[in-house]
Amino acid sequence: MDAEDAGSQCAIECGSDADCPGGGACFGGITTCSGEKYCGMDAEDAGSQCAIECSSDVDCPGGESCFGGITTCSGPTPSTPPAPGQSPSPTKAKGPPEPAQSPPPTQVKDPSAPSLPPANAGTTPPVCPEGCPDCDPNSPLQCPPRNLKRVCDKENDELYPPGTEKAGTRVANFVDCYDSCKPSFCCIHDSTSKELSPSCSPSTTTARTAQYDNCPLYYPCYIIWWKLHDTIGPATYMRVEQNEPFFEGLKFDYLERDFAEDEEFFGQLFNHHFEGDGPLTDDTFENQGNW
Repeated sequence: MDAEDAGSQCAIECGSDADCPGGGACFGGITTCSGEKYCGMDAEDAGSQCAIECSSDVDCPGGESCFGGITTCSGPTPSTPPAPGQSPSPTKAKGPPEPAQSPPPTQVKDPSAPSLPPANAGTTPPVCPEGCPDCDPNSPLQCPPRNLKRVCDKENDELYPPGTEKAGTRVANFVDCYDSCKPSFCCIHDSTSKELSPSCSPSTTTARTAQYDNCPLYYPCYIIWWKLHDTIGPATYMRVEQNEPFFEGLKFDYLERDFAEDEEFFGQLFNHHFEGDGPLTDDTFENQGNW
């Protein structure tokens, strides 16, 4: 937005104003970017955590931005978010026509909130080692992003501020909330499945409960689990479109692609209805004997 802002963020290199997102301008003569780039809520937070190295805001998990010129790292060892793997196509599902667009909410300055990277149990560094109350950084279920509640609160009308990669769009939205919540789906069911949909709910074994103490911290995710079970008939006939700002632009195609790419979550979502680990096909869900 100005030379001072460019020198504090050091987020996107540019050759002209056209290279800058959201109304930003390109400034030369910046000499304060000699340090590393890390994710954080602000430059001070990024410098105290030094948790995730980044090249732009899209590399940062829920609510954080990428800040350059960080030279005072005293936090945990930095890490790069894992890339999602490829997996087979999902069970067929159907959805209704797209609803009308909702009017934009009032703009409030707030940090950006990119999607949380997929979980990698036991190896993914905690996103908020100091910001999550009672978060166990050694749990197989990673700590949730610190602003999970704001990202998943459909009544939150805050917008990304000018100069960020998602400037003018809602902080609270289905896609970012969904991506942040997926690792915790095992917390909400008690299936006895051992492979496709193992549970980590407190209602299961004592040993497993001790391993997943972070489950309660994902309580804002209820809005995602409710929507994924809003169906017209069997579980695969999902009705995800909804005429509210939080769901604006959401189409079933997005979920269908994600199910195809994330085999682990696909198994959790659809197999948790069953006790075993049999193959999931259209017939599995359309057979009235399984209803």
